[in-house]
Amino acid sequence: MIQRVLNLGDKIWLARVCQEQISQTCPVCFGKLTVTLILGDDSQVAGECDYCGKGFEGPKGYVAAYEHKSDPVQIEITGREMHQSGIEEVWTYQYGGCYIASSDQLFETQGEAAIRCTELVAEHEEDKAARAERRKQYGHKSFTWAAGYHMREIASHERQLAWHRKRFEVCKATHGKGD
Repeated sequence: MIQRVLNLGDKIWLARVCQEQISQTCPVCFGKLTVTLILGDDSQVAGECDYCGKGFEGPKGYVAAYEHKSDPVQIEITGREMHQSGIEEVWTYQYGGCYIASSDQLFETQGEAAIRCTELVAEHEEDKAARAERRKQYGHKSFTWAAGYHMREIASHERQLAWHRKRFEVCKATHGKGD
């Protein structure tokens, strides 16, 4: 981290992390496109994976993800601003026309910036893993609700089918007696 106040025109190293979109195997169905829910009575219900199946196309077996990459870059300071935080002066620096960096992102050498970039990548990856786990848990809740809904609808339609079969048998018996 930079320990001095920078001047306009100073060249300094910025620790930044970039993202690159990649495809990963679905963490719920593992590319199989379906998942199986084990109910409380130990029966199983299979259904399409809702985690990789958002949208019109249905399950794909993979999800789009972003991989964080270390990207230290040398910048030239084009502006600066000081803010008072209690008794401490906090500096922010402008570069590249409209971008802003704080002192904790700036380093004297490329090596120092690269070390901070590695730390930032690790922080981003931890956050991404936590979000994926929460989404995976939410997907299971969605699937359990859907399984329960469809089981209820099947039972309802089976009751209706049985009622209609009885009425049909009455019609057939009544019609048969009139001949």
